[in-house]
Amino acid sequence: MKIEYIKANPTENKTILVKTPVPRKEQAARASELLREDPDAEQVGFLEPAENPAAAVRLQMMGGEFCGNASISAAAFMAERSGIKPGETRNILLEVSGADEPVECMVCRDDSKYIGTVDMPLPSDVREISLEYEGWRFSRFAVFFPGIVHIIFERADLSADYRSFAEKAIKQWAGQFEEEAVGLILLEEERSEITPLVYVKSTDSLYWERGCGTGTAAAGVYLSCRNKASMNVPVKQPGGIISAVTVFEEGIVKSLKITGGVYFENEGFINK
Repeated sequence: MKIEYIKANPTENKTILVKTPVPRKEQAARASELLREDPDAEQVGFLEPAENPAAAVRLQMMGGEFCGNASISAAAFMAERSGIKPGETRNILLEVSGADEPVECMVCRDDSKYIGTVDMPLPSDVREISLEYEGWRFSRFAVFFPGIVHIIFERADLSADYRSFAEKAIKQWAGQFEEEAVGLILLEEERSEITPLVYVKSTDSLYWERGCGTGTAAAGVYLSCRNKASMNVPVKQPGGIISAVTVFEEGIVKSLKITGGVYFENEGFINK
């Protein structure tokens, strides 16, 4: 089977978008193969025909989660296909795994890349959770999105060896969540900076992501809920900046968007 793909780079969260139809039951295995072939990539999404006639395409992520960066990438790909020119803007409607309704992404093209703003699904739950690791107990804020939950840790609360702790703990904690993907977001609030770690169960993949869309959104929700205010935060991460914009009313986040840049690195195929 020849599997064709295009590799997108949204804020260094390098994403393989598979253009060849792949049955859902085979997607996890194919995603693992693609990630082995390209260790520089962090995640895989599959482009499928949309059921909604108004949607340009369906994006099915390898873990069935919703992904903001991959959504921006898919929207930019469809805008490119439609012949968008530098300086033009397109509104692209997408079906995305994890989202009950189609999501809208506004894509603007400049000379070298695309800038996308995507309407994120609102969290299904936002609450403090209890965690345990090697005799230590933690109470931390968690943001539950469709298919992925992000746990927020203040970077100052962790030791210098935080990476070893995080990589072991996240796999241990993953079993207590129904969500297919689990994120651990290390937040430095004064610098508006995050270091995101994401684990996907079905592919047993663990990445310190250079740019995380849902992690950015989770940080925005966390800050909004804690400050009881709408926020517009450019969130720094290893690969650059993704902005989170929230509308906080009546004690909850009622609107959530992220904005980030993306460009395409290359196209290719594998035979499996």
